[in-house]
Amino acid sequence: MLKKIFFLFGFFFMVEVRAESLKCKHQGDRMKCLNKEGKEVSVINPNHNGASTLTGEIEHLHSDGKLQRWQRFENGKLEEAKFYYLNGTLQRHEVLRAGKKHGTSLEYSEKGKLVSRTQWNDDKKEGPYIEYRPYDYELSRSGTKKNFQDHGFTRIQIKGGRENISCFQDGRETEDWSLCDPKFKNQKRQALKYHENGNMLRKIDYVNGDKIGQELWYHSNGKVSREGQNRNNQPVGIWVWNNADGVKSKAIEYKSKDHFTENKYYTSGQLEESTEMKDGKVKSRSKFYMNGKKKSEFIQEQPTIASYVDYDDQERVVESGKLVQGPQQGYRLSFVDRMEKDGIVQFFNYADKIKSECEMKLGVRSGWCKEYELESNQLRAERRYEKGKMREEKIYIGGQLQSKKEFFEDGSEKK
Repeated sequence: MLKKIFFLFGFFFMVEVRAESLKCKHQGDRMKCLNKEGKEVSVINPNHNGASTLTGEIEHLHSDGKLQRWQRFENGKLEEAKFYYLNGTLQRHEVLRAGKKHGTSLEYSEKGKLVSRTQWNDDKKEGPYIEYRPYDYELSRSGTKKNFQDHGFTRIQIKGGRENISCFQDGRETEDWSLCDPKFKNQKRQALKYHENGNMLRKIDYVNGDKIGQELWYHSNGKVSREGQNRNNQPVGIWVWNNADGVKSKAIEYKSKDHFTENKYYTSGQLEESTEMKDGKVKSRSKFYMNGKKKSEFIQEQPTIASYVDYDDQERVVESGKLVQGPQQGYRLSFVDRMEKDGIVQFFNYADKIKSECEMKLGVRSGWCKEYELESNQLRAERRYEKGKMREEKIYIGGQLQSKKEFFEDGSEKK
């Protein structure tokens, strides 16, 4: 490399003329280059100025003089680079073309073991790649890249010599393996995936990416977590879910894609909840205590009207009523004492905006029932019952007694 300095009207500029290959060392702010004769020459650092026409090598040094990076240039364009750990071991080797990554890139551990091999094309990851585990340097993952994305078959190595194989198209995994290999077209295959400990994760039957046949999932301990059948990519029949101990926790019976019944279970195996769904809405739901007694019922009678009943643990009614378009309307019965149908019981009639409080014995009105305005809580009426039959009635308006009646046991009014 020859250096010529031209003076023009008091100004000067430097021109690089390519004549031979140079060797340069770059440390801190200074770059020192030597020609074949060992003479020092000045050049423009191609890493800082794209106008450089350097052909040769540059060694970048740490402050302690150890090699940090090595670069080879052709006419100012980076063609090859090597990066080093502080212990002097090669960390990465890149091949470039006209300054862009092109070819095989290798990466190593501090112990000098190969960690990855990647193909580049015009600064993009394109082609086959291999990755190795950093702790034992055994094969970890392999596949093909297209514009940085996985494209084609990808293999991930699992303990026990197993591997998870996936088909990718432009970075997205697909179960239609015919897109990665035409031999799978219209062929039924069993897709297998494994947990990291080597135990089975799932088995699914596919044809051209559609689920057709059995589907099995497993906990990492090998117990089946759920199983069922598919038809045309939709679940059919009865599906069962199990906890990690292999005990059934849930089951769904499909009548169609949008109509199914879901049952949940206690760990004892006793039914806890049963829900019927249709078109994304609850049609009915029943809940149960651990002793098997019914806890509650919900039934969607019409699109905007539903009824419900709550029970105590002996399946005696605690509360019942209707729901209209979400807010509580209509009629509701609430037993204050949930264990026995005795004591004061509240009745709510939301349609007429009335609340009643009645004395009950064994579920029958026995004593006084007081009726109030729901909003103002003003007394409207008092009725006295004996064994469920009304024997006296008092009517109030504005809180003032307006009328009083008495009745015989047969219900007729006393005159």
